[in-house]
Amino acid sequence: MPKDFLHITDLTADEIHGIFKLAELTKKRFSRREKYVPFRGHTLAMIFAKPSARTRISFETGFYRLGGHALYLDPDSVGIGKREAVKALCSPLSQILSTRSSSTSGSCWA
Repeated sequence: MPKDFLHITDLTADEIHGIFKLAELTKKRFSRREKYVPFRGHTLAMIFAKPSARTRISFETGFYRLGGHALYLDPDSVGIGKREAVKALCSPLSQILSTRSSSTSGSCWA
């Protein structure tokens, strides 16, 4: 069953250990140039309250390398809190998208 990760305390020690193990295996696959695309057919929506080049680049690159498509929704173009209330935007996104990332106050998925 999918699980939200909003804070480190949302996960058990075993789940955290499993994430590190998966990261280790994924890194080995990439170093051997194996094709590994667990996010094929998935879209990641990224919403950041403030511009963050490093975070955006790492998320977009990583998700692409894992077979997915990353979609950056900046506050100005989407109108978060201006044209669109946070909850009004996030409800349909939750139904359409398979993966979401947010760095905002009043997060969509909190």
